[in-house]
Amino acid sequence: MEDIVNGIGGRANIRAAGGDYKGAITILNAGVEKFPMEARFWNNRCYFYCKMKEYKKALEDANEMARKFPNNLKSYYRKGEALLGLKMYKEAELAFNQVLERSRVCQEATEQILEIKVLQVMELGYSRMQAQEALACSANLEEAMQFVKDNNLSCGVYGDEIYHSDDDEFDEEYDDEYYSTDGRSRYTDKFMDPSNPRGIQSLWVGNVEDTTEEELRKLFSVYGKIASIYMLEAKRCAFVNFTDAKAAGAAMKALQGKQLGNTTLILKYPNNTFGKKNF
Repeated sequence: MEDIVNGIGGRANIRAAGGDYKGAITILNAGVEKFPMEARFWNNRCYFYCKMKEYKKALEDANEMARKFPNNLKSYYRKGEALLGLKMYKEAELAFNQVLERSRVCQEATEQILEIKVLQVMELGYSRMQAQEALACSANLEEAMQFVKDNNLSCGVYGDEIYHSDDDEFDEEYDDEYYSTDGRSRYTDKFMDPSNPRGIQSLWVGNVEDTTEEELRKLFSVYGKIASIYMLEAKRCAFVNFTDAKAAGAAMKALQGKQLGNTTLILKYPNNTFGKKNF
């Protein structure tokens, strides 16, 4: 049976790799009918529906996944993706939180929750960069929405560079056990990639208004030697400067989305040397 399952999955994934999501779904339809308890078929079909922006069908599959496979994290992750595509932000955030309830280390779910907040600020008419800055300088979504209205967005965390997100591009984490992949990084935001492709030794840390420098030092020193910490209390953020880039990447991987007191930490690599100017 495993050979048959792998054959169906492999053919579908080959179609998808060539951009033929409709053809891939047709193959998976037959697979789901023959093997209704094969979680990979449901997961991949749901993902391909999202790629085609058929979010209602994706949500139907995700709900069925949650019913059939309640212990599978991807059941709730796919549900969150489908709801996000439908702009049902509150429900999408709940779905991604269901992932985090089962696995606190799922960075993809944390990033999706942050993306939900960014999109809600952007819907007020602001750019992605402005939305990210507002959230970085605020404790929650409501404060961020007020921030963009009341301030000139001079937080300066992202410099002059504007970042864009491809609305068509979901996390490409469909089940690919059927065939080999090219091993591309799944992190589309280089400023949140724990592999630290640019070799940066500093981390910008948001949501630290109720946190002391000593607390940050204790938390981050687990991952490497700290050269210095610079607190910007008015902006509710800090810069943690390590002596090597590997430590910064390890801290990014471990602490992204970590609950600290009543807030959730947000970590990014600064796109300039702002965090080191005063040392």
